[in-house]
Amino acid sequence: MSDGLNGEGSPGKVLLVEDNDMVRRVTERILARGGFVVTAAVDATEALLQCEQSGFDVDLVITDIEMPGMSGTQLAERIRLMRPGLKMLFISGHPEERLLRDGLVPAGAAFLEKPFTPNQLLAKAREVLSAG
Repeated sequence: MSDGLNGEGSPGKVLLVEDNDMVRRVTERILARGGFVVTAAVDATEALLQCEQSGFDVDLVITDIEMPGMSGTQLAERIRLMRPGLKMLFISGHPEERLLRDGLVPAGAAFLEKPFTPNQLLAKAREVLSAG
């Protein structure tokens, strides 16, 4: 019997994109302990390379918004060209109001402010995956 949203006993497959090593490792560990299958990328370039690989499949992209080279918002736009409708969760240490004001996060996008608790992260990831 499957209790996951993707029919495989897992809540879903996640691509985590975070340039801070410590934050990436902790976030990856939280998601894995929550049952998610996690692939991590250190930046947008690595994430795009993974998305372009044949057979690469994820249900959710969790990306930091402010990263060197390419923002999480720009990354999301590029990924959606390859995978329209792929669910995204943006994370940042800056308040959502500032990011919206500066045009760094799309209005209505799923967002979680750092620092977050393990329960907040898992609940938000599941919420985004279950949203229509």
